[in-house]
Amino acid sequence: MDENNTTNNPLPSDNQSPNNDDYQQHNDYEPHRDSESYDDKVYRLKTDSATRSSFFLFRILLVFSIIGSGTNCLSNLSMGLMLPAFQQQYPMLEQTMQSNTQMAEMFEMMKAHYEQVIFDTPRAYYIIAFVLYAISLAGVIMMWRLRKNGFHYYAVAQLLIIIVTILYLGKAYMNIGNLMFTILFLVLYLSLLRSLGIYSPKQEGNHQ
Repeated sequence: MDENNTTNNPLPSDNQSPNNDDYQQHNDYEPHRDSESYDDKVYRLKTDSATRSSFFLFRILLVFSIIGSGTNCLSNLSMGLMLPAFQQQYPMLEQTMQSNTQMAEMFEMMKAHYEQVIFDTPRAYYIIAFVLYAISLAGVIMMWRLRKNGFHYYAVAQLLIIIVTILYLGKAYMNIGNLMFTILFLVLYLSLLRSLGIYSPKQEGNHQ
């Protein structure tokens, strides 16, 4: 009777192939994809020859984005808060600059820009721009932490900045160079996130 049980229920051998479904599931959810810590991910991406150069470029772009978004965030915040004071002090500034012969010529060259920034640009624009650049900065920090959702925050914020600028200031104020750089950074971030295995259609489908 013991022999029959042994025959009907053979023990799995060490050489027995795993179930295909289990094997595929194991490949789809490799430990380094989900359970790996941030420090371990960084170490792997920095030391793996397949991702080392992409990770280095990714971090360089993030540094530029942190500087750009951070600077614009602070400048728009200061303009949003101090715009009424700037408007009141502008006549005094204009008088002071024109009284100095060396500075008068430079001031005349920049006068149209100053007046557009201080008088023609609504205060609401600076407040909205501050919020959007803050979201953009948050997205960059999330990407630095290797979180793919950071790209969503960054991309949406950058696109909204373009739309808000056109709505409040007009198409003439939209610098084509800034627009091209925005598109370039979005394409590079998406490409690098995919090459690093952080953002991919396969992962998006598994997490839905």
